[in-house]
Amino acid sequence: MNAAPPDRADLPADDAPAASGRSTRDRAFGVVAAVAILLALFFLVRGGSDTGASGGVAAPPTLVIVSPTDGATVSGAFPVVFRSGGELRQTPAGWTLAGRYHLHAGVDETELMAGPRDVQPLGNGRYRWTVPALPAGGHRLVLRWAGPSHAPLRTGESEPVVITSR
Repeated sequence: MNAAPPDRADLPADDAPAASGRSTRDRAFGVVAAVAILLALFFLVRGGSDTGASGGVAAPPTLVIVSPTDGATVSGAFPVVFRSGGELRQTPAGWTLAGRYHLHAGVDETELMAGPRDVQPLGNGRYRWTVPALPAGGHRLVLRWAGPSHAPLRTGESEPVVITSR
């Protein structure tokens, strides 16, 4: 048994079909869907995610820790000398490369971000980062790039260095 379609007079004003046969609600959903599609196309064309190279953006260069070397013992705040593969600049987002990637250090499970006075250029793509004192014991140190959201990138990460802090 089929129910008779509702009379147009029985529908609320915002659900009543317009002359085109579509209600105001249908048109609103259509506008929302169109905006979502335009945003998806924008991000697809723009490319880029926090995974390194994508959408035509070059992958960040690999960071190389020059010192301390694997097995070294450090005490107090200590310098980490590294090569960045490009020129770093101090910006509000931290020490950045090409305005897109910024520098992080991973110490065990902790992420560190260099402050304005923590990194000094040494020339020839080398920098010195004074890392704060670590608790006594063994630690795994790695340098990595992070994207705009501060998520660590998979590409460009240094080889880990195991150090002991006194």
